[in-house]
Amino acid sequence: MVSALLSRSSALAARSMRAQAPRGTRALHVENTAETSLPFGQGPKNKVAIAVCLTTFLSVGFGLPFYAARFQIKKAGGGA
Repeated sequence: MVSALLSRSSALAARSMRAQAPRGTRALHVENTAETSLPFGQGPKNKVAIAVCLTTFLSVGFGLPFYAARFQIKKAGGGA
């Protein structure tokens, strides 16, 4: 009896929560163009700076595990 009462009350609570749930719509619309999709300025004057920053970021991210492994091997006395 108690379990039937609890299940009924939880079903009613779930139904009332569904009725109050907000819709998945937003009141914001942004055009997806080249000028608005990147978080930084672009154009002929920024291409070199973007290329340098991107190359540095990717090089450090790729090389860091190798530098860390070399450091650990040298620290343990196994490296020359």
